[in-house]
Amino acid sequence: AYNQMLDKIHSLIKEQYELKLAKTQSELEALQSQINPHFLFNTLNSIKSATYDSTPEKARLMIQALSDLMHYSLGHGKYIVSFAEEIATAQKYLYLQNYRFRNRYSIKYDIEDAVMDLEIPRLIIQPLVENSIKHGLEHVTQNGLLIITAKLIDKHVYIYVANNGSRIPTEKLNILNKKFSDFTASTSFSHENIGLMNVCYRLQLHYPNNFGMEMTSTEKFTTTKLVIPAKLYISKTQNECEETP
Repeated sequence: AYNQMLDKIHSLIKEQYELKLAKTQSELEALQSQINPHFLFNTLNSIKSATYDSTPEKARLMIQALSDLMHYSLGHGKYIVSFAEEIATAQKYLYLQNYRFRNRYSIKYDIEDAVMDLEIPRLIIQPLVENSIKHGLEHVTQNGLLIITAKLIDKHVYIYVANNGSRIPTEKLNILNKKFSDFTASTSFSHENIGLMNVCYRLQLHYPNNFGMEMTSTEKFTTTKLVIPAKLYISKTQNECEETP
């Protein structure tokens, strides 16, 4: 009877774990479906603005970049990617934005080689870049600057997306940081910060109580900082090869 009771307890624990895993998976899928149309809408607007005076070759390159972005965005159930894949996608997004804003800002990358093969949730950096452009650099007419930084420090990846555009008022900044630190499924947020909150929610699902997200805004730069655990990325193909006898 004692052994039967232990078996029953183990069975219940496994069942609860599987239910929680399924719930997390469905939440991730819901969040991903939320950001996909948002992502597409803004990118299509960029292409529309740029194609009025573009040559056919430029239009072809832009459509190819959009195709690559959408393929990556859809993901097909792939929620973890390498940092190298993620930053390449952010670069394609910025390639499209440069046409829209006629090179009104420059882009600087400061990324350690050690970070490139680490894992990161898919579509984490691009929404931060999009937010920097929309709320920071959109109204800059010249000498704008966007900086993407990634460092490996004490077994964590530190990611910074900074811009020298419009400063965020202190009151609004405090509200955002409060939401980041106390984020739950019931946290309310407006359409204008849907990308940031989507990122925060997905990080909470991937790294419960083991990540950091914060924004700062000074006279020189507005910066979004992410801190996530450093873990080597292993693709599904690699896993399958390693498990094959």
